Amino acid sequence: VTGVQTCALPIWQGLLHRTGHVLRAGLHTMRHYDFGSNLASVQDGVDVGTFERLAASVAGDPGWQELLRERPRFQLETVDLQGLAELPDGTLGRELLRHLVDHDLLHGERHPDNPYPASEQAEYAKIRWRETHDVRHVLTGVETSVHDEIVLQAFQLGQFFNWFSVTTMLGGPFLSPRDSLRPKMLRDCYTAFDAGRQAKPMFTVYWERLYAQPVSELRERFNVRWIGPRP
Repeated sequence: VTGVQTCALPIWQGLLHRTGHVLRAGLHTMRHYDFGSNLASVQDGVDVGTFERLAASVAGDPGWQELLRERPRFQLETVDLQGLAELPDGTLGRELLRHLVDHDLLHGERHPDNPYPASEQAEYAKIRWRETHDVRHVLTGVETSVHDEIVLQAFQLGQFFNWFSVTTMLGGPFLSPRDSLRPKMLRDCYTAFDAGRQAKPMFTVYWERLYAQPVSELRERFNVRWIGPRP
């Protein structure tokens, strides 16, 4: 079913289509531990309309308007890795590069086309939120295990409501039940959710212009609590 056809389906058929789309992508993720393109497909299915609302809510924000004009992308082809490597330790750019290298995240990803049509602003909002995901890892200190990724989704849910975070928090623990289906997960998620609510909204931040800033100063500026392992 193409995006245009999906848009024209009756509500119940659209819901069935989205449910099938999400289940196929989610089961592939669980079976193959593929946390890239298939998780993006899950988000496409569960967050139809979410980023339309988010884009509308920040339409008058000067930071968002600048992002829309310049459309920066955080991809392997667009990031100056050498420039990040030359920044001092402790800066956002240097620590972001360290995070990407340490967790083998420099191979890049290609996400499938979204079958659910959205406005140009909403589509970029979703792309921007996805591509700055690792900035939030650096600021919060959260690592990349299944447990940690679920915790970061709780932080992101505290920033703004999105069904992908809810879906990940409910289904993610079954990817690693021994580590995640424990009371500690509930405590960590609550702590992260509260930290996300208390932090200043970060969606419209032009992070590329802050690479040379110390992470400690950015945490203070945006009121981001460290919720990772003890530093």
